[in-house]
Amino acid sequence: MEVPIPTAVEASQSDSLQYFKRLSSKAYLYTPSGTHERDSRPLPNPDTNAPHLIFLVSWMNASSRHISKYTSHYQILYPSTPILLVTSSAPDFFPFSIQHRLATLAPAISAIRAYTDERQVSRNGLLVHAMSNGGGGQLALISKQYLTETGQPLPANTIVYDSLPGTARFKQGLATFSLGLPATWYLRMPMQLMFSILLLFCYILPQILGQKISALVIFNSVRPEFIRKEAKRCYIYSDGDEVVLDRDVEEHAKEAERNGLRVEMVKFEGTSHVGHMRSDPARYWGIVRRSWEGRA
Repeated sequence: MEVPIPTAVEASQSDSLQYFKRLSSKAYLYTPSGTHERDSRPLPNPDTNAPHLIFLVSWMNASSRHISKYTSHYQILYPSTPILLVTSSAPDFFPFSIQHRLATLAPAISAIRAYTDERQVSRNGLLVHAMSNGGGGQLALISKQYLTETGQPLPANTIVYDSLPGTARFKQGLATFSLGLPATWYLRMPMQLMFSILLLFCYILPQILGQKISALVIFNSVRPEFIRKEAKRCYIYSDGDEVVLDRDVEEHAKEAERNGLRVEMVKFEGTSHVGHMRSDPARYWGIVRRSWEGRA
């Protein structure tokens, strides 16, 4: 089946998050029916194969303009499906921010619980799409908190991992935190120096001293108790990614397979970090749709 790709006009019309309701500084919700004040008609013929909720977790410091490239595709691919968006920024991933992060993510967890049933997982329930280590870190924290609140793993049917996970290396860590920084050197370099110092003291030194960082332990290991074991996990990655190395993604996927999880690995050639969709939209969204159709 041919995957619908937005035209330039459709993309420009959807090139914003103005129709998303702000739930917190990190969580936003798009609901198709009644969202547009000028057109409150119900959506015709909702797709019975569509997910009940799309949970999109963007990469660190992603701009709304870039995020909207993904939401606009989802709005065309599954027009009757609400979209829960969770964003992240660099300060979210240092130990002192954990309680603040939980507070800003609480509305997202409430939204997931409102659109899904933790007691009986629906086959058309939850499509999770996480991008880069920033998205993966937010997903890890949300999944852990969901388990704490409900006693059940996150009820995902399909999980798409785009450009993740990467391990805690200084070079790749700095590259991750540099995403979205100003291009002007006299602004960029001082900010990179600040992040270098924070990475050294909060991530690198504790590991050298043999201390385990809980966020990294959760994220870099396969924990099926946090996310439903039966969910299909699709890894989209590239040999040209300098932020998250292909060997790290493959190691994570193989560990998942050893733990009895359903895994698909799709490797692009030469594409940059979270640049796979931009490089080949038809292939990318075909992979997403196929992953959803092969859900559990």
